[in-house]
Amino acid sequence: LQGRPLPAMCYKSPQAYILCKKDENSMTVGIWNLFADTIYSPEIPLDYEYKQAEFYNCDGILNGQKINLSTDIMPYGFGIITLYK
Repeated sequence: LQGRPLPAMCYKSPQAYILCKKDENSMTVGIWNLFADTIYSPEIPLDYEYKQAEFYNCDGILNGQKINLSTDIMPYGFGIITLYK
């Protein structure tokens, strides 16, 4: 609707809630699972190709314009990723 991609999405997991906070040099992405089903190895496409990522309460890799979490997001759990340009 806005003519450009959203900052982050999790297409294969409609039960995931994502919040993003951006500034000039970084973006923080929070992914929450507020349901009783586990989110298995989420893949999060991004709107920009970031250079570095820090993971909190989860593990994963930054792969170009995509984050691949190697940690499942358990029911009522969360993961936070801070990305740097």
